[in-house]
Amino acid sequence: VGVIQLELITTVIREHTVTIGEIKELLADHDFDYFIAKHRQIPFTSSPEIFEVLLVNRQLENYNKNIIPRSLWL
Repeated sequence: VGVIQLELITTVIREHTVTIGEIKELLADHDFDYFIAKHRQIPFTSSPEIFEVLLVNRQLENYNKNIIPRSLWL
């Protein structure tokens, strides 16, 4: 797998939440870099946020991490 896109929602409403740290640990041996594609607050709530995360395999042909702004790195 070269690229994975996923959505994380930080909320206490859901019982079984997964953190980006747990995802990094799960994929530690698979050479991925992690980037925030989008980040926004969920309207009409006090704390939940949505993160669209992009995981890119460093072994992907033509992948160049230097073209992605450091502000997007996780």
